[in-house]
Amino acid sequence: MDITKTDKGLHFKAILDGQIFRAAIALFDETEEGGLEQRPVEAILSDIRSLAIDETAKEKAIALLT
Repeated sequence: MDITKTDKGLHFKAILDGQIFRAAIALFDETEEGGLEQRPVEAILSDIRSLAIDETAKEKAIALLT
């Protein structure tokens, strides 16, 4: 599983059972004024934990946040 952190989010890519799996988790939400504000850490962690990926990949994604 490849996990990449960009300035806007975490991007996941893997080949599972011959199928390409992709997911992205946003680190920021757009404000009403059109700007960006960081999402709460608990919301980001909840998104990571809800992905159908193995625990090692989840731990790696969480480590990228710190």
